[in-house]
Amino acid sequence: MVKSVLFVCLGNICRSPTAEGIFRSKIKTKGFKILHDSAGLTNWHQGQSPYEPMQTTCEKHGYNISDLKARIIKKEDYRDFDWILAMDDQNIDELKNIYPSDPDNKIRKITSFIDGSLNRINVPDPYYTGDYEASLNLIEQAVEAFLNQIFE
Repeated sequence: MVKSVLFVCLGNICRSPTAEGIFRSKIKTKGFKILHDSAGLTNWHQGQSPYEPMQTTCEKHGYNISDLKARIIKKEDYRDFDWILAMDDQNIDELKNIYPSDPDNKIRKITSFIDGSLNRINVPDPYYTGDYEASLNLIEQAVEAFLNQIFE
C-alpha cells in the first residue's frame, strides 16, 4: 500500500505544487489517506508560494495550491517517500545524481503512468513556456493514471 508520494520539479513553484494539489484533491475525493509533498531541485524559490499564474490556473480547475511553500529536496526524502515523481527527464537525471542508486525503483517520471505516447513526454515547465493549461492538463492525466495504477 502506498503511504507517501513526493512530486519534484526544478523550482517547486509550478509543476510539482500543481501535481501535489491535484493529487491532494483526488485522494480526498476517493477517501485515501496518503502523505504528499512537493519539492524542487534548486533553492531558487525556497519558502515561496506557487507562482501566481499557476495558482490562478489551478483555481480555475478547482485546485487550491495557495497554502503550499517551495522547498528543496533532501537526501532523506528517498527514505521518507514511497514514490518520487518527477516532471521531466532533466529532473530524473538530477534525482539520479542525488540518489545514485534507486533500489526500490521509486523514482519515476510522472507521465510514465499514462498509457500510450504521452508516457514518454515531459511535463513542460510553464514558468518558461507560459502555457499553464497544457501543463495542468498533462499533470492531471498523469496523477489520475498514477492513482489508477497503484490502486488497481
